[in-house]
Amino acid sequence: EVHTPRIIASATEGGAALFSVDYFDREAFLAQSPQLYKEQLVMSFEKVFEIGPFFRAEESHTRHHLSEFVSIDVEQAFADAEDVMKLLENIVQQV
Repeated sequence: EVHTPRIIASATEGGAALFSVDYFDREAFLAQSPQLYKEQLVMSFEKVFEIGPFFRAEESHTRHHLSEFVSIDVEQAFADAEDVMKLLENIVQQV
């Protein structure tokens, strides 16, 4: 299990709107995903996962859209989609 930063300097994924925050008189953002960090970590640790809060500042006209949510995010080197699903199922069963 890994814990990636929640306050970041710039977007780590395209397409998602970010919440900006004042961070010691500099602009920073709330993380929308751990993807970039997981891709780097999986080079040293073959399998990584994170369970934690993430933020998306996307406008919505429905109450079904969450700006803050908890995500289980998995990254696994040298694996296909089925391998990743097995790992994710195992994590969910253990939680």
